[in-house]
Amino acid sequence: VFKGRSPKTSELVALKQIRVDPRDGLPATAIREISIMKEPKHENVAALYDVIYEEVTLAL
Repeated sequence: VFKGRSPKTSELVALKQIRVDPRDGLPATAIREISIMKEPKHENVAALYDVIYEEVTLAL
């Protein structure tokens, strides 16, 4: 997990990177995490702004 700033809003963000093996595809845990994080909107839960999938990296 990395700390950064949004280039659009200058808001402080956390960036989680998950390594992906192209032969195995996305891990089921990553798919589950994405589906869970895009649903809840609560002040104590981090919001999911975007999912970036590249050849060997998934970034949330």
